[in-house]
Amino acid sequence: MTGYNGPERRNEEWAHQLARETVEELLTKYGFDTANPLEMQEDLAWIRRYRKMCDRVGGRVILTVVTIIVGGVVATVWAAVQSK
Repeated sequence: MTGYNGPERRNEEWAHQLARETVEELLTKYGFDTANPLEMQEDLAWIRRYRKMCDRVGGRVILTVVTIIVGGVVATVWAAVQSK
């Protein structure tokens, strides 16, 4: 059985084709190789790993700065207590 091929079906096929072409054109304009989707997935995975790494490094930098400030305050208080 071939199914219904009336105007609604043709419009649906046309809409899907138009959407496919539009997305492909947009991705191509952004510099993605739409002919090689695995490479694009690898690129996006690399970007995700890089972002997560930067988030971890940023957290460690903040922790290091806070540790230095607290250490400096404690050292100053200790030096003041020792000098009296």
